[in-house]
Amino acid sequence: MFIGNHPKLEFLGLALWPLAAGYVSITQLSQEYPNIEMIGGLSEQHLIRTISRYPDRTAYYHSATYILFQRVQGSHVFSPNLFECLLNYLEDKYKRRRLVGRAIFAIDWLTNPERYNNTPMHLLERARDIILTIMDDGTVGSNISSYGCNVLTNLLKIEGVEINYRKCCKILFKFLPGESSTVVRERALGAIRELLGRMPDADFVDARRCKRYIECLMRCLLEYHVPKGVFQQWALFTNHRGVRYLKEFHNFVPSDRGIDCAQILSQFIGNSYEACLRFVFVGGFPLLRLVIRYSSSELQLLDNYSQLQGGHLLSPYV
Repeated sequence: MFIGNHPKLEFLGLALWPLAAGYVSITQLSQEYPNIEMIGGLSEQHLIRTISRYPDRTAYYHSATYILFQRVQGSHVFSPNLFECLLNYLEDKYKRRRLVGRAIFAIDWLTNPERYNNTPMHLLERARDIILTIMDDGTVGSNISSYGCNVLTNLLKIEGVEINYRKCCKILFKFLPGESSTVVRERALGAIRELLGRMPDADFVDARRCKRYIECLMRCLLEYHVPKGVFQQWALFTNHRGVRYLKEFHNFVPSDRGIDCAQILSQFIGNSYEACLRFVFVGGFPLLRLVIRYSSSELQLLDNYSQLQGGHLLSPYV
């Protein structure tokens, strides 16, 4: 009766039936009133309407993003309209941590330059801003952090997207301390590797002045390659003042797609005199010898290590 009494009705929020009769009832309703829009469906248009019209209805949002989650993994190609819809949602609801994870996962896929190369620049820049805002909050969980690192990596690869390298660097290094999960740490390192390869010289000089960045990279290198017990015995025996930042030591087993921490550390140090000095002050040489002794992998840092040893400015410290 309600529908019959409202011939100009354009949108009806929700209709429910018993599960057993649901499909028949929905079919009858759609046949009798073809202009009525049904919530649900697999099309991009349905997903956009559900997310945009029901931003505060958790069940509807979860249903739509679950479908989206499956379709992006199934290599379905969406238009920029869906990308914009997700950005609108994130910009409005980014403080609701339990809800934004799937949206950021989808944005991770939608910003992959190997899959999408026609996304308007203004949308990519909006994605950059909201992802940095979300990740700058220290309360984000591991899923949001790992997907966010992937989004930043994607954006760094896209020519034309302007990046605040110093801010991005500061945020990414927050995820390297020992309490971060292996996945988050590796994805943060992957983003840092991409960042260092594109960072302007002026920003790079500023980053290399930060001792904490060197400490974070050394921590990753040690915790990936040296058993905790071995390190604790070494630290007790040597009593090196420069390695107090490693008091909390957490071993991590690299994944199959593990990141070479040594290569990133070598890239970060480069030929910078200031970075070399900070490397020395954080116990770089004795720690690196420990890594080389106990690691079974080939470390690309060996070349950099030899270069540092041969440097006349650092020879008194070796």
